[in-house]
Amino acid sequence: MIEILIITIASVLIAQLIDFIRHIFKSKQIDWSRLWQTGGFPSSHATGVSSIATGIYLIEGVSSAFVVAVALAVVVCRDALGVRNEVGKQAKALNKILKSKQYNELAGHTGIQVFGGIILGIVIPLLVL
Repeated sequence: MIEILIITIASVLIAQLIDFIRHIFKSKQIDWSRLWQTGGFPSSHATGVSSIATGIYLIEGVSSAFVVAVALAVVVCRDALGVRNEVGKQAKALNKILKSKQYNELAGHTGIQVFGGIILGIVIPLLVL
């Protein structure tokens, strides 16, 4: 089971690296904080939980652990799309009102960012396991 942990950590790091590189091409500047910031494409949260569920499925098949992992993945992805996305919108509005960048506008994810994270989280364990 340690391989699931290793693949999950690697998957999250790959997702963060993809987001970091995309940001460099998009903004034409290096922002090292993008390596650990939330938000962006792909969602590292969605990547992580999808990687866990896929890894468990590939090793154990449909088991109790797999069902729990899928339930966790649904909750995390729903949270990224819902609550955290709304927090990001509120932060953007507050920053506009206060004329600052005090609040993190990248707290949540769009549907495509979560979907990209899910796909990445499924593909990496399939390639490795």
